[in-house]
Amino acid sequence: ATFRGSPYYLFAGTIVFVILVTAVFSLIMLRSDRVRARWIVHAIGGHIPGLSADVAVAFVGTMARQLRVFSSDRARLATAIWWAASNWLLDASTLWVFLMAFGFRLDPGHLLVAYGLATILGLLPITPGGLGIIEGILLPTLVSVGTPYSIAVLGVVAWRLVQYWMPIPLACLAYLSLRFGV
Repeated sequence: ATFRGSPYYLFAGTIVFVILVTAVFSLIMLRSDRVRARWIVHAIGGHIPGLSADVAVAFVGTMARQLRVFSSDRARLATAIWWAASNWLLDASTLWVFLMAFGFRLDPGHLLVAYGLATILGLLPITPGGLGIIEGILLPTLVSVGTPYSIAVLGVVAWRLVQYWMPIPLACLAYLSLRFGV
């Protein structure tokens, strides 16, 4: 991938890298020193408005148990990593196809940085499914790497319609078919 000189691209890539390194470090710490990890989460959780420190500690405890389950079963861990990576790559590929459908071919490296940044920040529990956050991060990031604004808007809106909104009525129909045996 060629670097187009945009400082935003470098900034976005740095943020994605820092978040991933922090996540890996947190998992390592959670696995090796659960008492200290819970103490840190309790101390931080107490200062975040709207978040109960006890709820944060309970969540970390659940994550620690899940981490123990995955680390004890290497096949399950490999399967989980495979499906998670496949999900992200297929989702990013869908966005790339939508951008191409509107006439712009984005470099895959630029797409992955923009998609990774938007998706990671969309995981913050502020809105359901990162609604508004993903779009708010993805649009300026795509434009900063050279995507024309109108194509970025069309591509992101079409992608989110398929990626976020389309499964809702399908899930409702699936639920109804299970509930009523239709």
